[in-house]
Amino acid sequence: MCLCVPAKIIKICSDNKAIIDLKGIQKSIALDFVPEARENQYVLVHAGLAISVLEESEVEDYLKTWEKA
Repeated sequence: MCLCVPAKIIKICSDNKAIIDLKGIQKSIALDFVPEARENQYVLVHAGLAISVLEESEVEDYLKTWEKA
């Protein structure tokens, strides 16, 4: 079973990397699968890699589900 977590992109860095905020923890992740991702967007993160950009309409549902976990 794989676990993806929703996180907000705080800063886009060089080399397809970004700094995300995950419930107050900042971490560097790779954007190789989502080069279209931009600052202030939410992405799904798995194993240090953003695998999907979340639509604004999806963010609230993902965050509510994550809070329950």
